[in-house]
Amino acid sequence: MFDKAQEIFNYLPIKQGGEFRYIKQLWDSFFVLSAAEDDVPYFSIMPFHLLFMLAIQYKAYRLSAWDKEYYLDWINTKKYLIYNNECKQQLLYNVPLNKELLWDTNQSSVKTLSLVKEKHIFSLFSLIGVSESIIEKAKSLVENRNDRFHANGEIDEKAEEKIDDYLEVLEHVQEKFREIGVNRDVQGDWSQDIEEGVYPLDEFFEEKFLYSQFSQRDFSDIIKPLIISDNLDIDQWRAVIDKCLEFAPEDTVRCLEEQVVIEGDANKRFNMQEIIERNK
Repeated sequence: MFDKAQEIFNYLPIKQGGEFRYIKQLWDSFFVLSAAEDDVPYFSIMPFHLLFMLAIQYKAYRLSAWDKEYYLDWINTKKYLIYNNECKQQLLYNVPLNKELLWDTNQSSVKTLSLVKEKHIFSLFSLIGVSESIIEKAKSLVENRNDRFHANGEIDEKAEEKIDDYLEVLEHVQEKFREIGVNRDVQGDWSQDIEEGVYPLDEFFEEKFLYSQFSQRDFSDIIKPLIISDNLDIDQWRAVIDKCLEFAPEDTVRCLEEQVVIEGDANKRFNMQEIIERNK
């Protein structure tokens, strides 16, 4: 039951930092409930819903940095979004940017986005063209969850079907992020941060994943500059490819297939062809 549910981790951070225990608690609760008998598995949609909302908050958090003025206006003008003025002030100061307007999570938190009323946080995604039908589907998922939090005697026997709805919303938002280049704009070209001669790159990626809070799908959006970079030596380049294949195999192979036909470096072109063949 709920075989597709693990796909939620495609939209949660690769390195979860301070949210690790919370995410683990929710997933472990989902797993225990979904593996139970009789009607118990239907209730596992409750912790799954919270995982979904956290994944949405990570996207909203990044949007607040991508277009700070739009985000601040959204908080200031839509009073129905927020519970009270104290919550509003916390949200206004929660943009993950430093004084140079560069990505920085040291003075803010994705968890603060929970101060926006669940049903209304999805309106922020109109900024990137998320369709009204998807926004309405997301709102209906919130309403369904709210109904289950009352002692009304209802059992959600269609809980498993809703997993597909949750993932559809996340996939649609992710595709809009890719189309517009939100992740690339906010995080830039990681290859420029790799110092000459530094190898292996395990520590580099560990820090980048933790700092960026990128999910696997977010990482897919920024792999092209890494793959085509000219400022990496061959060992660094191969380490980059290995990491890209680990977290974004299909996009990595697709990018290599596009690049190999125009690659001027014979050694790198040979490596590309070898990697493509090995991963078909």
